[in-house]
Amino acid sequence: MMNVFSHQWGSVLATVYVLAPGEKVPRHQHSADHSMTVGNGSVTVQMWTIAGTRGFLGIYGYGQSAVLPRDIDHEITAGEDGAIILNMISIEGSAATAGAAGQAGGVAFAEGHPPSLTVEVP
Repeated sequence: MMNVFSHQWGSVLATVYVLAPGEKVPRHQHSADHSMTVGNGSVTVQMWTIAGTRGFLGIYGYGQSAVLPRDIDHEITAGEDGAIILNMISIEGSAATAGAAGQAGGVAFAEGHPPSLTVEVP
């Protein structure tokens, strides 16, 4: 059974999916672009064209990201070791621009100042 955790902050919805090996986030679409980042394991992303035929197929591993376009059907399937993925979407329907990448286990701030709390990641 898929474990899903969501958190909304302002107009951004962040959803974490914990997927067992071979488990799928079923075919669906969104009204805005959204980003997907693999936090553990690997996933295969299948997208369909506007005409409904199978289109793009991508395989993403730990730390890799993709932007999934609005109004395009897509399905995400966990690899043989399962996967943890983070999806982020603007719920107001506008595509957000990417900020600078953070260091492993850290947080990137648009303003450039460091976080007030440090969390150690094993």
